Amino acid sequence: RASKLQPQSAAYRRLAAECWLFAGRPSQAASGFEDALSIEDDAECWYSLALARLREQSALAADERNWKFFEVPFARVEEMAAGGRLDQPWRAALLKADYLMARAYEEYQPDKTGELVDQLLRETEAQSPASLELLQRLLVGYEASGAHDDADRIVAKIEELAAIEGMASLSRVQLHMLRKQYSDARQLVE
Repeated sequence: RASKLQPQSAAYRRLAAECWLFAGRPSQAASGFEDALSIEDDAECWYSLALARLREQSALAADERNWKFFEVPFARVEEMAAGGRLDQPWRAALLKADYLMARAYEEYQPDKTGELVDQLLRETEAQSPASLELLQRLLVGYEASGAHDDADRIVAKIEELAAIEGMASLSRVQLHMLRKQYSDARQLVE
């Protein structure tokens, strides 16, 4: 509604698109991000468009996917991250890791791609300042790629960095849930 009241406002269009993305409607979100980008060239909007397109294509059947819808905005995200225009540029590397994992399962090469993803995650970890947000995303990435020792190492880093005890416990619960160790997760919660 706000984007219709302020049709020339990229910020309102982007906010509306973020709502669509949050609601699990990546196609509508992508359309909104494209509308916002037609008004203003913004790194965060390019990132959100690439994320929406990744989710959109991942939700389709393998024979219906067209990865160009993701690859084109993602190329712009990489440019902007390299040029220092993207806040938290490590997000571009993690988005690429998500893309590689999605393609790996589509092409039945999860082991080969898992190694590439692990290398990308390790490089991102080494080149980026530690933050809870980054570490939580690395935790999920390492676990998804099968690098369980790295996931455990990241939980230990979170425990060191977390000022709030609950955040470290939440990360352990998340790790147990990813590993389908539900009774262990329940014990930490109770």
